Amino acid sequence: GNIESIETAGLREGAESFVRAELEIHTTGQRADEIATEVRHVLTEVRRAADDFERMTERALQICDETAAVRELVEMREFLRWLVRGGFVFLGYRQYRVESRNGTRALSRELESGLGILGEYPNSRFATSPLDEFSDGELVLLFDGPPLTITKTNVESHVHRRRAMDSIMIRRTAPSGKVGGFDRFVGLFTSKAFAEEAEHIPILRAKLNDVLTAEGATAGSHDYKEIVGAFNSFPKEELFRASIDEIRQQIRLLIETKADAVVRLSVLSDPSRQQVIALVLMPREAFSAEVRLRIQNAIQNRLKGKLLYYYLALGEGYTARLHFCFYGQPPSAALMRKIESEIAALARTWDDRLRELFGQKFGATRAHEMLARWGLAFTPEYKAAFDVERAAADAEHIERLLAGGGFEVELNNHPLSGASAEASELRMYALGDAP
Repeated sequence: GNIESIETAGLREGAESFVRAELEIHTTGQRADEIATEVRHVLTEVRRAADDFERMTERALQICDETAAVRELVEMREFLRWLVRGGFVFLGYRQYRVESRNGTRALSRELESGLGILGEYPNSRFATSPLDEFSDGELVLLFDGPPLTITKTNVESHVHRRRAMDSIMIRRTAPSGKVGGFDRFVGLFTSKAFAEEAEHIPILRAKLNDVLTAEGATAGSHDYKEIVGAFNSFPKEELFRASIDEIRQQIRLLIETKADAVVRLSVLSDPSRQQVIALVLMPREAFSAEVRLRIQNAIQNRLKGKLLYYYLALGEGYTARLHFCFYGQPPSAALMRKIESEIAALARTWDDRLRELFGQKFGATRAHEMLARWGLAFTPEYKAAFDVERAAADAEHIERLLAGGGFEVELNNHPLSGASAEASELRMYALGDAP
């Protein structure tokens, strides 16, 4: 633990990693001690996950062996093997037993069953953790849903990368049919998992087959290829979470609006996981990192939820697609309408607003003529400096000059920002070269 010398290590000496970080911050001694404590906790979790990694992967393979006689769990076993082959960073493992509390089903963790960050060790942040608190909806999903449940937790990983951890729960059923307990792995899906096409991943490939069957798509047909392409383009977290009906609904929306120049919003609620999923479709030219952040903040503020992840896909057509997953309560119908109108306004480009204003001021026929003449006339610098109302007024001035000639002047008074005084603006319009 102490530096003896800075030189090449001998063969019998253990390798250690040395990291020095310098931060330009002003802090108190108390806060410095708190930071040091937090760093020690992170290093402890890294060590716990690394030391128990093999034991966790072995446990996943043991579950495959223990359920080998159950034919219905073939896809589940293939999925666990896929995780072990590099699809998942195993960070923790824990077993749960089924109990009855006041006549209702409940889960309690098995003591001494934990591995990795879910093991028993001093000052563990998982000793009393939200991970062990299951809502009524979650219990229904675990007991009555599929034997393997994948969800995104609202607990952030301190190992590998900072993001909400993934949870994999496996229901264990006795020969009598009674649920005896659950195995749980927590961790993060790897970059390999995100890069692999969903149609080749166990469990997801079965979902895709169910979607294709429900849609009546013939292998090799145009519809078949569109559905497979859309399925593969969805975030893995969403495909693991969503039901067949939800996936069909989202794929249908994606295909139907592929060439639309409108903003579409679809919001799905998953009460059992206490999650809200928002799918935003917009024209590619309307998308930017700033727009994405404004939309994300608008939805988050309306839902009063916590962002678990977001995903961007720029399709082959004219559409940009954003997936957001929030930890929160389902929005009401009235709140949904507010969110939809707010998103539509945030995603409109300057040109969209100009097109809309021309339609309101001049009617459809003349607006079409005006847009043909003025649609490409305004430079990026002009758009950055002036709003569409100013652009429409400038266009009207010049339209009149084109029709009758002459010279026009406009004088406006504008209040100065943060002051009671006003500034005067003089605008002059004439045809021909600038003087």
